Amino acid sequence: MALSLSLALYLTCLALEINLPSWPIEGRWFLNPLAWQSLLVLGFLSALWARESAPFQYWVVRSMPLGVLGVALGILVSVTGILIQVPEPRLFFLLDQSYISPGRLLDFVAVVIAFQSAYPLVTRASWLTHPMCALGRNSLAVFSAGSILALAAQLVRAAMPRSFLLDLVLVSSGIFFLLLTAWFVEWHHRSRSGSSRD
Repeated sequence: MALSLSLALYLTCLALEINLPSWPIEGRWFLNPLAWQSLLVLGFLSALWARESAPFQYWVVRSMPLGVLGVALGILVSVTGILIQVPEPRLFFLLDQSYISPGRLLDFVAVVIAFQSAYPLVTRASWLTHPMCALGRNSLAVFSAGSILALAAQLVRAAMPRSFLLDLVLVSSGIFFLLLTAWFVEWHHRSRSGSSRD
């Protein structure tokens, strides 16, 4: 039912080009949440089926070559920048990011399927996976901090001469502060739960 409702909302947004208005600046959301929810629902259900459904696990592993082919095709389209005339409703055929059009959605799915066997290798590098998991677990705090950091970085770039070194420092410090935010939120939760037990 969740998948059916999600896909119905997604297809309606594509067909009628429905998006939410932005505020305080007039316009529309750059990443339309009414369309992007489909990717989140697919990710949630895939994780659930990967744990509980043997047929799903079997077919995902068997479809790995298709995932690799999809990634290769996505790279080809991205590099060549192929532009074609498309019929209405056009969002079904364009590679639109705001509405995560079907081409982009399939590209996400292809990447996941193509690199699924790399996950056990990645999990061995705990120095990398633990901080990345912390970012995911504390996504709201990380998103909020990231929004403020992005604004600060734009102000710094506007005030200083542009250079590769400046961009490297801004990106590196941004990643560091996002990881610090995730660590602080988890430390704060541990401290509160520890004091409540006392």
